[in-house]
Amino acid sequence: MRTEIILPELGLPDGLLVTLSVWYAEPGDFVFEGDRLVEVLTDGATFDVPSPATGQLVERWAYPRDVLRPGQVLGVVWLALIHVEIEHEDTVQPLRPRMYQYYEQLRRQYRLPVLPIGLYLGVGLSGIGIDVYEEHFGPLRVLQFQYLCVGLPALDARKYAAGDNWLGVALSALMRCPPDERAQLTLESLQRLETCPENAWRRHLLGECVCAYSPLTDAQREEVADQFRAITKDPESPMTKSLLDTLQERGRQEGVRHSLRIVLEEKFGPLSPEVIERLSGMSQEEIEQTLRAFIRAKSLQELGLENGAGAQA
Repeated sequence: MRTEIILPELGLPDGLLVTLSVWYAEPGDFVFEGDRLVEVLTDGATFDVPSPATGQLVERWAYPRDVLRPGQVLGVVWLALIHVEIEHEDTVQPLRPRMYQYYEQLRRQYRLPVLPIGLYLGVGLSGIGIDVYEEHFGPLRVLQFQYLCVGLPALDARKYAAGDNWLGVALSALMRCPPDERAQLTLESLQRLETCPENAWRRHLLGECVCAYSPLTDAQREEVADQFRAITKDPESPMTKSLLDTLQERGRQEGVRHSLRIVLEEKFGPLSPEVIERLSGMSQEEIEQTLRAFIRAKSLQELGLENGAGAQA
């Protein structure tokens, strides 16, 4: 969709003209809505004109040193879609074909340029870069699809936690950080999000992200919650509650995991170290699936906890 870049009124007196000083983007560049796009000058002031849409700058109709009046069209941005796909697994393989399939579907459905971005929560890769999906027919490469990718575990948590991008502050919980600094960084991130200029609902969501993903021990979470409560002087703070709720949820999950181990040992006998390790790594969803299958299962193999070579006699 075509969007014109129009020189706004800028609060200037009627009839006052301005001079275009500089473009901050070239034709073909991808720009985001609100990005600084053009600088214009008067005798006593400088003004920035933001991009009216997210998309590709395709035309510029005014140039440096041109004298302009408010309402004049400076150029054109074509609307584009940004597709962000999040991958939770600790491998990149499942996401690569999906990125291409979604891209193709969006292009066909909306007939607009699409910028695909893969966000990896469990794989660092090279941090911020480009990933590739390929298809081959024998030795012939019939398809190569590239997309932007962000591997959070490879990024520096301290840098993003101190930045002005509030989503970056929240996602720093998934980034690289020395273990002995993690609790302090979590506390500082929550403090910044508690007072950031976002609305209350967004602050709550960002804080939930920090509380859910920060890899802290239960003792560290309790300490962070106590310190945060003391700093804010508000025991009912949503972020304090999120920390405590996370503790309670983890405690409930560990209780269910312990109960599952007891019933498995009652039915199948002592568990091998390999089975115990698998139990320890199960998600809440996997634990619940195993409990449902437990009643009819005749072996640990049927439950997917033991392979054939390790089956008990």
